[in-house]
Amino acid sequence: MISLLCFLVALILLKLAMNISRLWQAKRYFRMYKDWLTKDTRIPIAEERAQVIRLFKEAGIEDGTLPFSEPDGFGYVSQGMASVFDNFPSNRENIEQVLIRMFLEAIGVYRTRALESINPLYWIEFVVFLPREVLKYLGVSAENLLSKIITLVWWVISSAIAFVFALYRPDVEALVKTILGRFLP
Repeated sequence: MISLLCFLVALILLKLAMNISRLWQAKRYFRMYKDWLTKDTRIPIAEERAQVIRLFKEAGIEDGTLPFSEPDGFGYVSQGMASVFDNFPSNRENIEQVLIRMFLEAIGVYRTRALESINPLYWIEFVVFLPREVLKYLGVSAENLLSKIITLVWWVISSAIAFVFALYRPDVEALVKTILGRFLP
């Protein structure tokens, strides 16, 4: 029982540390980008491009595209769509505004995730909707019928296990110890 509690505490602390680290990185890169925008060319923000894009993607922020049109000379104009991630870092006003919003959104996401890790209601909801979280991780929409059926089956099985454990706790503990004793030295 104590080892399970230690595992849960370690899981909570790991989630907290990872999100605080990402929050700190997002704030650091945002400060670097703002300083770079003020024409401080000594700041090597381009070297951090891969890490910034990774932070955005881990926060669930998708790449945006913006329309552009530029004169090419001789009366010609180029038009197209520009990827925000591909143009990082950029001091073009329209891309700059989107990047600032993305940084602020990433900072908010990581702050929220860090606070969630110490919120008991978050963990209760996580366990109750564990199948949805697993399916979301696998890329399956949480809104489809399969996800809802799997969640319902999870609730039935979890309720049955809790009911059996409540009625036959000493017997269940002895059975688990016997089974684990065969597999663990």
